[in-house]
Amino acid sequence: MSRRLIQALIFSLAFGVGLAFALNFIDDTIKSPEDVRKKLGLPVIGVIPKLSRKRDLVVDELTDPRSSISESFASARTALDFATKDGAPSSVLVTSTRPGEGKTSTTIALATVFARGGKSVLIIDGDMRKPSFIVDSKNSIGLSGLLTGTDDLIGQVVRSKTPNLSILPAGVIPPNPAQLLSGPRLREIIETAENMYDVVIIDSPPLLSFTDSPRLGSVVSGALVVVQAGRIRTPACKRTVAQLYEARSNILGVVLTKFDSKKAGYEYNYYNTKYGADTYGY
Repeated sequence: MSRRLIQALIFSLAFGVGLAFALNFIDDTIKSPEDVRKKLGLPVIGVIPKLSRKRDLVVDELTDPRSSISESFASARTALDFATKDGAPSSVLVTSTRPGEGKTSTTIALATVFARGGKSVLIIDGDMRKPSFIVDSKNSIGLSGLLTGTDDLIGQVVRSKTPNLSILPAGVIPPNPAQLLSGPRLREIIETAENMYDVVIIDSPPLLSFTDSPRLGSVVSGALVVVQAGRIRTPACKRTVAQLYEARSNILGVVLTKFDSKKAGYEYNYYNTKYGADTYGY
């Protein structure tokens, strides 16, 4: 009886281990910084932890400079400072494979961190299909208006509540955004913005759905790919990266969002702990 029990336990253990390996093989999503480096061959610019709340209120978290979100984006900003031999790129495209990966939140957070550091920053809402930044049309004709006209950029930017941070909204939604972005006017606008601001950050549509991002990526200094940990499969991420490379984009690296350190393993527990949280008081 005892022998059969031992055999059953060994079989159960072997089955459990085999099932774990099988599930890990089937789940080919990008889950950790190591996956980004090994599967995509790209550097990790930032690792943004998953918040425990039902909604990721990144803007609220940024008000606390010691929050895990603030520290993570500050680290990403530092990585961007060393991304090129001349420091932070003058213009950065922020894109993702699919909607909901944290692309716009990453745009806002990076712009805020740069602005708080004394840099003059311009956010350009490059998503002329589903704009993320709503501004009164009386205040700005937006990107679409600049692309179809001859107005100057300086008169169309809107200052935000954050010092040093301005926004160029998407403007009126055009019937064919990709066609607007294919003309020479886009490069003129980006070059003007680079001369006016220290850092220009462009929020673009998800890449696999539209061709807008590659067009935008071809005229900026660098591109960031936002990847939600454990959601996007590796082949889809690889297609995103390939499309950017085909457009001759300078891919700076990946921002891994909604990273759950507990699922990744004990060695990532640091990402869930505030620095200095375990120090002793005197």
